[in-house]
Amino acid sequence: MTQGVDGMGQPLFETAQQSDTINNYVMTANTAQYATVPTGANFVKIGRTAGADLLVLLNATSGMTVPSSNVTNGSGYEVNPLNLSLNGATSIGIIATGACLVSLSFFS
Repeated sequence: MTQGVDGMGQPLFETAQQSDTINNYVMTANTAQYATVPTGANFVKIGRTAGADLLVLLNATSGMTVPSSNVTNGSGYEVNPLNLSLNGATSIGIIATGACLVSLSFFS
């Protein structure tokens, strides 16, 4: 599905049509899952059910854990992102602080 962009090339998610590539992940607390980005996808819209915070890292393929202390070296995770530009990422690591359902909707 092609995603509309504004005059500066930024995605217009408030007017997005439903993606034709949506993957769902059943998350358990503190257990990471790794999603493969579909070929041609440039943006991802991330949804989650209530009850947990979601930590996301592009290009992660293993080793994600919920931090138990400060991360100040630049290698931290995005917390509860809604939309991300993939910038060539081929995978997405996700981990939740509690049980929830996550959707990843991909756009070109």
